[in-house]
Amino acid sequence: MRQSLARLRLTNDRRNVHWWHKWTGILGGIALVGWIITGAVMILPHGSNPPVAAPQLDVGALVISPAAAARAIGADSAVVRSMTLIPIPTGMAYAIQRRGASPALVDASSGAVITETPELASRIAQALELPGATLAGVERLERHTLGYSEGPLPVYEVSFRDPAGVVTYVAARAGYARRTTRGTRIARMFASVHLFSPLNHAPGGNDTRAASLWIASLVAFISLLTGYWLLLPQRRKR
Repeated sequence: MRQSLARLRLTNDRRNVHWWHKWTGILGGIALVGWIITGAVMILPHGSNPPVAAPQLDVGALVISPAAAARAIGADSAVVRSMTLIPIPTGMAYAIQRRGASPALVDASSGAVITETPELASRIAQALELPGATLAGVERLERHTLGYSEGPLPVYEVSFRDPAGVVTYVAARAGYARRTTRGTRIARMFASVHLFSPLNHAPGGNDTRAASLWIASLVAFISLLTGYWLLLPQRRKR
């Protein structure tokens, strides 16, 4: 009688463990297949990029000092986090990052604070293209997308009509201009999914991404542990 009860209890335990092993294996397998596919697509060649025009740096236009540029926006050395000198269509400008405030752009020749507009963004993007590039459109992005999953916001998305599908993302006040092609955007999109980066934009931000990684690791560990447990009775019987 005791042996029968023990066998019944062992059978029920085995069924429960088998249920956990099956479903954690299915969930972990789906995640693993997706991780492998995104990793493989991420490293595939995506064609050659069209040539980029070398920007001309007009250092003769540097009349305003960094300290004067900071004063132009009412900041001091304790507030300024970083200052980057960038080329703009009219010469050079200081892209100033401030602590507790939005970035600012100051003309390096006149000291005037520059307002970032779609026209300025399109001219900065066109300066990276060879002569003859045709502008397709300019759109202001207030949030990250699959094509632009990381970087400063807001940003202007400047697209061109060419076979490579060139799109340049410009946030002039942050000193940021990233030129992409259709191939590089596809690779970056798969890399973003591969690294679970879209979860950074979910409620909770990086905490949500970290929690998801912990859950995925726990599911994989349970699947591994239950699989080894199911093997033990077979080895004892042998």
